[in-house]
Amino acid sequence: MTDPTPTHTPATGDPIVVNSLDLPTEFDPTDTTDPYTTRIASLLQRGLFRYDAKGKSVPEVAQTVETTDDRVYRVTLAEGWRFSNGEPVTADSFVDAWSLAADPAHPRLRRDLFAPIEGFVPSADLQPTTSPATAPATPPPGSKDRPTGRSPRLAGLTVLDGRTFTITLSRPHPKFDQRLGHAVFAPLPDVAFTDPAGFRRAPVGNGPYQIEGAWTADGDLRLRPNAAYTAADPAQNAGLVFRPYSDPAAAWRDVEAGRLDVLDVVPTHELADYQGRFGERAVNQPVGVTLGLVVPAGAPHWSGEAGTARRAALSLAIDREALAREVFAGTRTVATDLAAPVVEGHSRDLCAELCRLDRDEALSLLAGAGPPPGGVSIAYADDLDEGPFARALCADLTSTLQVTCTPREYLTAQALAEAVDAGRESGPYLARHQMDYPQLESFLVPRFALGALTNDSGYADPATDAALTRAATATPPERIPRFQAVQKDILETLPVIPLVNVHATAVSSASVSGVRIDVFGSPGYTQIRRP
Repeated sequence: MTDPTPTHTPATGDPIVVNSLDLPTEFDPTDTTDPYTTRIASLLQRGLFRYDAKGKSVPEVAQTVETTDDRVYRVTLAEGWRFSNGEPVTADSFVDAWSLAADPAHPRLRRDLFAPIEGFVPSADLQPTTSPATAPATPPPGSKDRPTGRSPRLAGLTVLDGRTFTITLSRPHPKFDQRLGHAVFAPLPDVAFTDPAGFRRAPVGNGPYQIEGAWTADGDLRLRPNAAYTAADPAQNAGLVFRPYSDPAAAWRDVEAGRLDVLDVVPTHELADYQGRFGERAVNQPVGVTLGLVVPAGAPHWSGEAGTARRAALSLAIDREALAREVFAGTRTVATDLAAPVVEGHSRDLCAELCRLDRDEALSLLAGAGPPPGGVSIAYADDLDEGPFARALCADLTSTLQVTCTPREYLTAQALAEAVDAGRESGPYLARHQMDYPQLESFLVPRFALGALTNDSGYADPATDAALTRAATATPPERIPRFQAVQKDILETLPVIPLVNVHATAVSSASVSGVRIDVFGSPGYTQIRRP
């Protein structure tokens, strides 16, 4: 195949144009699972650490984070950090930001990342009627009222001076500090508390970029280098333009024409030959993302013993090897557990019994449980280009189980998520899970802990929940085996049917260099340059 010839050539000094999905109407990285909002947040805001391309924690605002018992961490901030508006970054900036993100009065999707900190109110204990308009704040023991707009402080966070604070966990939690590179742990300036609506429209951060103009969900979102950032990961370009695409084919046409500099998701129909066409400017790289089939626990015909048997029948009817080869042209690998192969503790055989292809056993299980009335539907997000896979998956199920299988399209991943949250989508649906930090627990706790706000399947088992806590707080030699044991128990009922491990499939135009994809599947935006 020949290399695509661009019809548009950007000028030297132009910002780098990159793709995204549709963005939310306001900026709040604590209340979204959208990967692009999280990426943008990590460019606008920097916390104690950042992650390098391989997922290693690298100090940013932290000078030191020290512990002798894995329970009390003493944090000392490096000198000189400021927000883009000139305000200094202090220990209060962190403690107030974390307390806001974990506030039980206004539950946010990312609040469970703060669960190990003393005084955290578990999401499972929150009342269903809780809402920002009516729910009173419940200060943790020992907290004090904060100035206007600030949440009661978590009991486990104590400011010692302008550059020092301590984090006390409810129990020892080895490697807790490894999650602190996530964008939700970034500090916030005063305006985030005194004028939260204004902050969500025009974020102020301490990262290598700042917003140009205001946050927008309509059209291009522009970032420019932040002169106040003087740490080790500065912008090496004139800025970034995040251009949202709801049609993957349109993004592909733009990157071929040179109107788009970096595309980090190659359309499914182009996977067979994109590497030959783009050569060294093509990427096919394992990352910390999995694709599974979520079956909501309370959905009609999918609960109880019969529901478990039907889920097992679905799993055993799927030819994962053929789907990875024929639909994804070898840019996916067969899932063998609930985690991606990039993390320590991933197992090649943990789901061997239920993730294999066994058509006879699948038919036998379905015959015993009875087919779901009306057949099977597989919901998917069109902007993630999941249609070809959903159709191939349905063909597998129809052929093996002799049931009607119907792909059900949602135009965007956001629309599908909203339908699931509202209970309008009760059938199986395709869902990607991207790790928050590079550890096995990040594939398990957010999805299967009791009441976790990102537990989309509704999986609820007190024994499993207790086992997850024991695994998370175990000493390092015991952590991985304990998490694997919990995962084996979860897989017995298949609240999420593992399908494939996702690769980053990316291409870039000839007008940029330095494009690298990290372990999370994100381009290293600061390092992209124009020749």
